[in-house]
Amino acid sequence: MIFQKGIFPDFYPGLADRMQLHGFDLFLTRIQTDIYHQDPETTWLGKEDMLLLNRLGNKDLQKKFVLEQAFRRAVLAGVTGLRPESLIFERNSAGKPFLINYPGMYFSLSKSAGRVVMAVGRQPVGVDIEVLTGRLPDRNMVAYLNRNRDASLDPLPEDIDEFSFKRWWVQNEAVQKLRGVTMDDFGWVVPVGVKERSRFLREQQVDLAEIPVEGYAGWMAFERHR
Repeated sequence: MIFQKGIFPDFYPGLADRMQLHGFDLFLTRIQTDIYHQDPETTWLGKEDMLLLNRLGNKDLQKKFVLEQAFRRAVLAGVTGLRPESLIFERNSAGKPFLINYPGMYFSLSKSAGRVVMAVGRQPVGVDIEVLTGRLPDRNMVAYLNRNRDASLDPLPEDIDEFSFKRWWVQNEAVQKLRGVTMDDFGWVVPVGVKERSRFLREQQVDLAEIPVEGYAGWMAFERHR
């Protein structure tokens, strides 16, 4: 599965790749702040987005944030046929955003180290990516996660390698985003072992699909057809 190159409207001046995965459209871009030679227009940002923007004191971080929001709107505008600036979003209590003026269109977005991936489809979806750094996971973090997981779950190995750890982490994040809950409510409950994970996903009526992004761990969670 290879992303196909595509250019979005002028609203988002960057390049993006596109592919289909299990009936969802996936879009991938690399955020590059140098494509804006001056401060970007922000009048189309919603109130919540403006609050988040104003909390970012660094100009580069502000440009990056605006580009991420422009990318989200450009993707959804291309899928729905609406103007990017006309899209209206609301968030649930866990912070999950929903598109108000196009019911039945679901999306999920994740970013890491300059990359942004977004999934769009006609059923709930969750995506997450994490860059692979070549460094071993922090042992204190592994111990903390094991202490705060359900005692009935298999623990993370103390010597777990980075890829296995990031894969497990991203799968948890993707399922959490699919369910639209906070991680405190979700509780890092995806099992580590393959058999246990398969049984858990079957019981939860959830499927997981790997997102092919070189140098990253990326997964998409979606509801299993009954």
